[in-house]
Amino acid sequence: MADAAWKARFRQRVVTAVDCFLAADQVLELADPVLRAQVGVVAAAAALDPAATAAIERRRLRLSLDSLGRVMQSLDSAVVYMQGGRILARVGGDIDHRQHQVAVEPEPVVQDVIARLKTACTVAMDAYEVFDSCCGHLSTAIALLDATGILNAGVLVEQENQIVAPALTYAIGRHRPGSAGPGLRRPPDAYPLGPSSIASVSRM
Repeated sequence: MADAAWKARFRQRVVTAVDCFLAADQVLELADPVLRAQVGVVAAAAALDPAATAAIERRRLRLSLDSLGRVMQSLDSAVVYMQGGRILARVGGDIDHRQHQVAVEPEPVVQDVIARLKTACTVAMDAYEVFDSCCGHLSTAIALLDATGILNAGVLVEQENQIVAPALTYAIGRHRPGSAGPGLRRPPDAYPLGPSSIASVSRM
């Protein structure tokens, strides 16, 4: 009974972590047009109509910040569930083992999922850090647009966009292996933790 109980909790954590990854991907997919940095556009447009350009770019930047915030929240939740799953798999359902901190040797199917959890945790934390850095640059760009009396603000905003663009490509590529950037769908099992992981734990 104890064995079945911890395995049920383990399965639930894996399933929830997969859901978190997929939720993050859905946000990135929907936000694709917003996240594309307007490299080469902002400064030129600002020269023609500074006020209108600033308003449009400010809205895009804020939408980008909101989208990345939701992605980071999903990745953060995924890490929590994955780490919880790894702990459960190590100690199993034996209270005595937990008290003495003696590791339980997991069965092969569990070992496979543990390996996936470890890889997926690394990927999620790496992507999270880059997305967080991107948010810092986007916030700087918004501050530049909100400030008054800054010469060449459009150029400075564009520079922030140019920093964010390759960073987003890298982070999304880490989150979705093989992806060259936003908007490119990949099979669900391109994720370090995907539906096949759910299939594996279902056999426990």
